[in-house]
Amino acid sequence: MKFSEKLFGFVYAVLAVIAMFALITVACSLSHPSDANATGVATVMDQSDGPLYDLPQNVNSYIATERSTNRAYIVVESDRGIAITPYLDEDGDQVIIGRP
Repeated sequence: MKFSEKLFGFVYAVLAVIAMFALITVACSLSHPSDANATGVATVMDQSDGPLYDLPQNVNSYIATERSTNRAYIVVESDRGIAITPYLDEDGDQVIIGRP
């Protein structure tokens, strides 16, 4: 097998993987269009009592509520990224915030 044939095979394989990734992305956004654009999905509640935990200096935390289900999540963000975990009550159930 010539070098040009190997190179063509490699380029073909890379293009096939990229096309497959693009096709999966389009199919997922078409099946769940509301999930494709997450802007405006969560509402951030005011923290009048201060932060949830005693966190290091460059780490912030707050409670966010998903609009469609009213479920509450704890959002912790820092320079290294964001972590989102369900906000649980004393019984271990996820908190659901009532609408005003």
